[in-house]
Amino acid sequence: MRHRSKLSTELVNLDDDTFVSQLRGAAPVLPVAEAKVFVEQLSDQARAQFFALDGWYESNHFTLRMIREDPRAGFSWLDEQGGMEGLRGETVAQILLEEGLDAAINSADYLPEALSEDYVRSIASEAGRNADTQSIAWAREQGDWAHQAAVGAWAEEDPRAALAYATGQGPELVGQVVSAWSANDPAAAFGWAVETHAGDPEMMLTVLEQSAVIDSWGERDPVAAVDAVSGLPDEVAAPFIGRVVAQW
Repeated sequence: MRHRSKLSTELVNLDDDTFVSQLRGAAPVLPVAEAKVFVEQLSDQARAQFFALDGWYESNHFTLRMIREDPRAGFSWLDEQGGMEGLRGETVAQILLEEGLDAAINSADYLPEALSEDYVRSIASEAGRNADTQSIAWAREQGDWAHQAAVGAWAEEDPRAALAYATGQGPELVGQVVSAWSANDPAAAFGWAVETHAGDPEMMLTVLEQSAVIDSWGERDPVAAVDAVSGLPDEVAAPFIGRVVAQW
């Protein structure tokens, strides 16, 4: 076996329980190759115990360093060793995003299905926060849910730019943006929805329903929400009046 670090040498000849406990503390600083060898030497029971420990997958752990260095090989090794269950997609995303959006997107191809949705959602949200339209296009290819996560995150940073992107792509996506905007500024989000669709009450109603901006506003300031709804055309206001008043 190759030369061991002093720390790894100290782990030799321990019983399984002590070994697992010591390895948990040592793993964040052990070289990846050494940590892998030690995990492979554990009995099946001890290896399962190690992977079941709370926090084994936290930042700087050798498994995440291994995934960052080579996602394909890292996931393959974890799968072989029974270590996939405790791994979380959003944690892996945080680590791989340190290499940049492109690297994180390229690594998605090697992701196990169990981690895929949380991972993709995290990457899509980061793409939105960075207004990276190329990465947002990738999110759109992953499905509507990922696309909405990206555009929703974009809306939290720059709602008007996100709306310029979303307009023409359907009321559901527009509603997602208005909803994200309303979390920070419901009056402005409501005003945009009403002004933009002033000549189309049906579309105005659809966007207001999809975004739930009035419901959100009513929870925070029912007086202002009732006042705003009262100024809407009757056919638009009707579904909301009772709901807002009930929140009062």
